[in-house]
Amino acid sequence: MSDRRRFLARRRFSPTDDDDNQVVQRTHPKLRLDDPALTPPPEYNEEFDSENGSQPAHSPALQKKEGIYAYLDEVETQSELQLQTFGPGSIESRSSAGSQYRREENKAKMTADEAWVNAKNQSPTPSYRSNMSARSGVDSSHQYYVGIKEKLATLTIELNDKTKTIELLKMARKKDKTKTKQLLAQEEAKTQAQLKEQQLRFEKELEKHLDFTQGVVSDKAVLTKRCDELVAELQKATANTSREADRFKMQLKDAKERWQIQEKAKREQWIAKKIEEIKKSTVKALEPDIQAILAKGKADLEKAQEAATEERRKLHMQLEKEREMALQRLKDDYERKLVDAREKERSKLMTRLDAADAELQQQLSTQRRRLQEEAEVARNEVYAELRASKLAHAKEIDEFKTQEAKRLEAQLERFQKEKEELARKYDSDLMALREQTTVECEQFKQQLTTKLRKEMEKEKEELTKQMLISRDSKIEVVIEKLQEESRQAIDKVEQRAKQKLEQERREWERKLKQTSEIEGVLLDKNRELHDKVARLEEAREQLRQQNEELSVDVKRATEKTNDLSRLLNDERRVHEKAVKDLERQRSSQENEYEYTRQQQSVEVTQLRERMANLETASDEKLQKQQQAHDVELGNLHERVKATIARKDNVIENLQEELHLLHVKLEKSQALIEEQRLQLFGE
Repeated sequence: MSDRRRFLARRRFSPTDDDDNQVVQRTHPKLRLDDPALTPPPEYNEEFDSENGSQPAHSPALQKKEGIYAYLDEVETQSELQLQTFGPGSIESRSSAGSQYRREENKAKMTADEAWVNAKNQSPTPSYRSNMSARSGVDSSHQYYVGIKEKLATLTIELNDKTKTIELLKMARKKDKTKTKQLLAQEEAKTQAQLKEQQLRFEKELEKHLDFTQGVVSDKAVLTKRCDELVAELQKATANTSREADRFKMQLKDAKERWQIQEKAKREQWIAKKIEEIKKSTVKALEPDIQAILAKGKADLEKAQEAATEERRKLHMQLEKEREMALQRLKDDYERKLVDAREKERSKLMTRLDAADAELQQQLSTQRRRLQEEAEVARNEVYAELRASKLAHAKEIDEFKTQEAKRLEAQLERFQKEKEELARKYDSDLMALREQTTVECEQFKQQLTTKLRKEMEKEKEELTKQMLISRDSKIEVVIEKLQEESRQAIDKVEQRAKQKLEQERREWERKLKQTSEIEGVLLDKNRELHDKVARLEEAREQLRQQNEELSVDVKRATEKTNDLSRLLNDERRVHEKAVKDLERQRSSQENEYEYTRQQQSVEVTQLRERMANLETASDEKLQKQQQAHDVELGNLHERVKATIARKDNVIENLQEELHLLHVKLEKSQALIEEQRLQLFGE
């Protein structure tokens, strides 16, 4: 409708009016206001871009919004300028100009009439010409006046249309303003809810990790208590073994002394009796019988000695076989236990690593899925906001930007304060934990040193220098390992505490990583305590085996003494029988008796020498067995050291793999954060 009126007005205007309209259109090329229902804002933007042609169209939605809002502001200013130009003052000036024009026209008519009268009086042809010229001037002035009236009518109609469009645009602007406020409130509520959910989730994870660390600490306390109990049991066992060994030695010594005293007394009594009997019986007729009896006694004694040596040799061989079999069984049991313990430890570590890997993969997948969903939701919301906020203004965006910047600055300050508070709190916790670990290490070191000193003082008289040196070296290695691990843990925690964080998510993730590393350190300490308990149990088993071997040796020695006493009793019975026979036959002479007495004294000395040789041989065998046992213990200790070194290497490799997994997790999380920031930035 407005275009039709505009077209009619242009047709009725004079050429000068067309030039004026062209000037107005050149000065205001953008003033084209129509019904907003028929022409949406994006078409305005396209027309504006097509008319200008100098400003290139940018793809981002923000530049589109700014272009739309700038265009609407220019339209509003131009409409106000046109209202000012076509206001009541301009209309009055037009009306005054019209009245002046009418006065001039009347004057012109009057002059024309006068001229026509004069011309009529003079001649007919000039008057006709003047009359025609006057009429043409009146018609042209009348047309000019009518054109001005029509132009004023069209301008008033256009003014009404423009005021209506401005009111519609203002209403749309208010609607967009309320809608943007609602969207901002919804988005802020969503962000607050997400922040609360994340905070609750991280707090739950922290509580979970703290519970786990507390459980590990309680397990550590239980294991230390068990270690103390095992050490006390070992001390008791060593004390009992030492007491039993001393008691057996004293019993052996007392038995030997009693046996020697008894034998000496019996020998003296027997010699005295024989001397008296021989003195009484000096019958030469009994000489052949005495010789036969002595020969028979010698033969019997030699047979008994040969049987005793054979039996001793068989017993010795049997004992050697039993000892070798027992050592082989012990070696097999120990190797089987080592293999089982290694397999169990490897299976535990593999299950833990698999569980940790699965948990990390699950967390990564859930985070990736959640981030994708959030990105999709954010993208849809952004597109909806872009579509819904095409008619918003640049001033409101600037105000929103300032408000958002202030809010972000306030949030950043609040987050910075919370970060500083958390850093201070974590530093204090770290210092307390470091002090606690140092105190625990010192206490554990002092307890170990005192216990080991007591054990060394108690076992100095019993064990050899090699066992003491190996045990001291083991204790020093354990202490050095504990010190190095505590130092490494403290250095790691200090390095992580020195790092500065920028966002709340990274702060919580760093805490979770640190708690997981502390868990790993505590698990390593727990594993070392388990190994120490196993080593103490092995030492206790070894001491128990030594005690059993000593008891077996004591039993063997007692059996040997019993055998010897039995043999001596047999010999004594034989001698008593011979004495009885000699009493029956008292026909030997003193010289022959002296000869026999010398022979018997020689035999007694031989028996004593044999007894001494047996004792020395038994002592040498005991020493050899002790040396072999020490060598086997050394080999076992070397094997244990080798297995511990292999376990340490396996644990270090697993720790390196776990560190690589943590690094991969950090990189993936950093990539996820960058993608999220890019998505939200878009």
